[in-house]
Amino acid sequence: MQGYRLVHQDEEVEVYELDTIEVADEDILCAEPAAEMRPSVQLRYLQVNEFLGQYLGRIRRGEPMVVPAPRGVERGDLVDVEIAIAQRERIILHAQVIERWPLSSSELAEVQFFAGRLTDRIVLPIAERALGGRLTARIWR
Repeated sequence: MQGYRLVHQDEEVEVYELDTIEVADEDILCAEPAAEMRPSVQLRYLQVNEFLGQYLGRIRRGEPMVVPAPRGVERGDLVDVEIAIAQRERIILHAQVIERWPLSSSELAEVQFFAGRLTDRIVLPIAERALGGRLTARIWR
């Protein structure tokens, strides 16, 4: 991957230089879960449309969402969210805990997902299989 890095800065000028950045697989969002390094949550959806509604309406826009909280997570922690949709292959998305609510019967956490082009590339084939290419292209703008 290429990016720019600042090589000189003074009161009048900033000079940037093209730089190559190496990115490891574990640095890419939506890679496999970090084996026992991060707590995980599992969300189950009975229908693809139910998941796509959540993804397009909240997750993709970066809006907070309430999920079951794994033990020991605190505000600011990262969690792997395993998403199971009916009988389809499971996917992993990543989120950051914004707030945590310990209740007597269960624990909940408000999280914000890391979403963008990489998550779109994972979810897009699911949408195309469920809705067809033409409808997905219209929705995915």
